Amino acid sequence: MFEYKLKYGKRRTIAVSVRGGEVIVHVPEAYAYSATIRRRTEEFLRLKSAWIERKLAEERTATEECLPGLSRHKTPYLFGTALPVVQFDGKSAKFDGKTLFIPAVSTADALNDALIRWYKRYAKTALEKRLSAISAHCGIKYNSFGITSARRKWGSCSSSGKVLLNYRLVVLPMRLVDYVILHELCHMKVLDHSAAFWANLAAFMPDYKMRRKELKNYGFVMDAV
Repeated sequence: MFEYKLKYGKRRTIAVSVRGGEVIVHVPEAYAYSATIRRRTEEFLRLKSAWIERKLAEERTATEECLPGLSRHKTPYLFGTALPVVQFDGKSAKFDGKTLFIPAVSTADALNDALIRWYKRYAKTALEKRLSAISAHCGIKYNSFGITSARRKWGSCSSSGKVLLNYRLVVLPMRLVDYVILHELCHMKVLDHSAAFWANLAAFMPDYKMRRKELKNYGFVMDAV
């Protein structure tokens, strides 16, 4: 039997999700004092056990093939390269260009929180710099930039010209980061995903189909960091 974490909410049903190698069971708040709901939860998990085990195996396979060792409390990556980690007596994570220094904390969750805060800080500068460079190279202007923590989108572009990029992009290889950035910039000319949009993207990135297909293999990163 797998380990799982309970997440309480104002809901009537039981649900389960697999994120970053963790099994999250969503239960009603009444679970805390209702033996009936606890029994239903255990029965639900027995019925879903095959699906849960399969999802866990799929995540492990995807992780080891794309970014070996990546998980909530293991090897951090920067643009597809694993970073050596050193814990130190400090309040926030810092990166010297080679090594990531993480505050020495007492719990794995606190360590993960420190890492995510660093990812977001680093992404704000690094992704904006890359966006600016690609914008200048392609001659496609944008009006503003921001970082997002969305769980299912790598990026977006609004009709007002604002480009949002997911902070988790800094984990991916740069070729995939460039694909996402160029994809969003091309929406400055065509907001939808019509044939005109893809033709415009292909003009700047002839191998975009290969990169787009490869990006799908990294969906697990959304839940891993």
